[in-house]
Amino acid sequence: MVPSRAGGRAGKSLSHQATRGMMFMLLQTFGTKAVSLGGQVVLAWLLLREDFGLFAMAITVLGFATLVQQAGLREVLIHRQAKFERWATAAFWMSLVIGFVAMVIVLAMAPLAVRFYGEPQLLGMLVVLSISLPLKTLGIVPRAYLQSQMRFQALAITGWSRDTFEVLLTISFALLGFGVYSFVLPRPIVAACETAALWRIARPRVRRSLHLRRWKYLINDSMLSIVVAFLAMVMMQGDYIILGAMYPADIVGIYFFAYRISVQTIAMLNSNLAQVLLPALSHLQHDRERQIRGYLRGLRMLAIFTVPACFMTSAVADPLIRLVFQERWHEAIPIVQLLCVGMAFHAVTGNTGGLLMRAQGRFKTLAVLTLIRVGCFLVMVYAGATFWGPVGVAGAVTLFYMTIGQITFFFGIGGGLGSFRRMSEVLSSPLLCGAGAIGLAWWFSTAILPATTLGFGVEIVTIGALGGLGYALLAWRLMREPIEDIRGKLRGLRPGQKG
Repeated sequence: MVPSRAGGRAGKSLSHQATRGMMFMLLQTFGTKAVSLGGQVVLAWLLLREDFGLFAMAITVLGFATLVQQAGLREVLIHRQAKFERWATAAFWMSLVIGFVAMVIVLAMAPLAVRFYGEPQLLGMLVVLSISLPLKTLGIVPRAYLQSQMRFQALAITGWSRDTFEVLLTISFALLGFGVYSFVLPRPIVAACETAALWRIARPRVRRSLHLRRWKYLINDSMLSIVVAFLAMVMMQGDYIILGAMYPADIVGIYFFAYRISVQTIAMLNSNLAQVLLPALSHLQHDRERQIRGYLRGLRMLAIFTVPACFMTSAVADPLIRLVFQERWHEAIPIVQLLCVGMAFHAVTGNTGGLLMRAQGRFKTLAVLTLIRVGCFLVMVYAGATFWGPVGVAGAVTLFYMTIGQITFFFGIGGGLGSFRRMSEVLSSPLLCGAGAIGLAWWFSTAILPATTLGFGVEIVTIGALGGLGYALLAWRLMREPIEDIRGKLRGLRPGQKG
């Protein structure tokens, strides 16, 4: 049986373990964000808009194969954490087979992608990317094992090392003149290194026997998870696919560049939050109300940090891009500004809405709600792309995140009038404080500072200082209870104190 303790330490409460995990993941997020932003700046100078666009097109193909690669096995193993060793061997061999199936799917789809997008370079790129799929599937079992044991420190260190290594390799290949292949060549190398590290750290017990009789039970439990993941992937890649079908690679590259900037914070935060909350909530699968309270408590903590970060990125996007990046990237400014506003909503509720349903095993409901969201998303993005190009797509995505994107969160916490109140408790104060403080700082800085290179730097500092100070004061006034909760949890992490 997998013990419900982090890193093998007994006597720790579930709340303490989850909070400790969130702190480790936040540290990883900040470290990875610094590396990723630095890498983004360097790559924007070394590579062309077409390179970013081609990579975005390749990712749309790889993303769907990744669904087959994962097959929901990690979620199933975490959900069955009490009998992990019983299912680990079957999951390992099944994941390995699935990895090679995903590789074959990418190779088969590569010629079709070339014809659809009209870009011959995609063929070689997808061949390289396909190699990473079976290498990554080998890491599913040890990663699920670490999550089940709530060993978040090991996961955080591994994740930061992976992301840093990939950025450094990408820059190295770009400096050597590999062009668009700088994005794809690091993928197999990083996947092999990460998988080796996970196995060395976790060391789950896997036997040589295939345990074929248990495969059907894993497949039955994971099929709905795959359906949900497929629909989510359609939504994640839908804007790239639609833009790629309607516009040339350099236009797709502008949007992809802007999206990478706007999504960095929430992508890392939500991925890390999922690693913490899914196993923690699965421990409470027989106490639904306690599950919901713990889930909302975690989201309130997330909102305090994430919402102002999104608004701040939107506010400084114009001077930052003009100061740091070449003129060819300036068209991305309004796209970044729009997307970051939407991310403030998406970060807290939209991207985490399915966590609670997965922990409760409500995959049918989640699949229906995700289907509705996907349909609305594609219609809105297509309309935006048709009339206003990449800026229109950014506006459509932002509007979706602010409205229909909340549907999974709403029904995940029960639906009805009570859910509106709970949504308001999570979102209203951070949105009000963030928009008020950072919006005022943005207006003040743009109204008094000249549009010069020196002015750009001063503008960024002014917005950051005034907006940050204003948000802190407003947050202390309007969000005293959750802030005190965070402070109490942090004090509980000190040696010798209970969480």
